[in-house]
Amino acid sequence: MYTLRPDEVRERIQAALLRWLHSMSSSDKLLLVEDLHWADPSTMSLLRKFASTLPRRHAMLIATTRPSTQDMLDKGSHINVLHLDRLSESDIRSMVIAIAAPQPVSEQTLRLIVERSDGVPIFAAELTRSIISKDGFSPLLNEKAIPQSLSELLFVRLDRLQYSRQTVEQAAILGREFEISLLRACTQDLSEDIETALEELTNAQLFVHQPAPNEHLLSFDHALVRDAVYQRML
Repeated sequence: MYTLRPDEVRERIQAALLRWLHSMSSSDKLLLVEDLHWADPSTMSLLRKFASTLPRRHAMLIATTRPSTQDMLDKGSHINVLHLDRLSESDIRSMVIAIAAPQPVSEQTLRLIVERSDGVPIFAAELTRSIISKDGFSPLLNEKAIPQSLSELLFVRLDRLQYSRQTVEQAAILGREFEISLLRACTQDLSEDIETALEELTNAQLFVHQPAPNEHLLSFDHALVRDAVYQRML
């Protein structure tokens, strides 16, 4: 009996996945891949092969990634790179007001968030959420009350957790996205009540429920939130 070498197994798996992707793109289809910078070499190899066949197919592939990794897909005449600029001041203001609604935000706080976020949406979102606590909302915020780095902002939110600190750490080990059942299994021996913990983490907007048909999955609100929790454990 012939035993396949590891590289042959990998090639066969990639060939099967490529056929599956091709079957999906036999008619007009849009495929979206988020956070390409987290992809492992095998995934990147598969995506490169698929991208090279796109000119012959009725499909479009959109991938988001950080600027430093924008060349992860091979360049070609059929590949376009779109650079997303930072948000304008007016966009940041609108974003802050929407997140804080229905509570009003003072002009002083708006100016500080615009300055600190520097047009980065997650900075603006985290800065706004940092002034929303379990005790209510502070419409006024002095300069020192706004942490200057995203890590500090994330730690401020994490330090407010009362019933779910162990649970969020277990979730960080599982990754950005994970099955709720798996998290329950991993937290059976913890002193925290998993239902109370999940409620607190969801209300704090640290965890997000996925829509159907993936309602069995939870994910961290942002990859950097998960990274902050994980790094704190090291």
